[in-house]
Amino acid sequence: MPLRSASELPASPEPEALEDTYRECRAALVSANRSRGALKAESERRGVVMFRRLVQQAKRWRTVKARAATLAAEAAKEAGASGQLGRHS
Repeated sequence: MPLRSASELPASPEPEALEDTYRECRAALVSANRSRGALKAESERRGVVMFRRLVQQAKRWRTVKARAATLAAEAAKEAGASGQLGRHS
């Protein structure tokens, strides 16, 4: 059943139409609840995907940071070694 606006359903149905109106309202509610459940599941799935991407990005940044620290230490060591060679000459 397609979703319907609440304005399409009668606020005060005629007594002889109550049973049919109830069925229509219930069908609309069931449909809306299914849609809400599907949207919630999709939102949760996207949240998990986003979290995984953030974790991967954090791991990459730690790797880059460690590599940068290693390169900086090596450069400082080389600079110190070349500075010492210059003093002995």
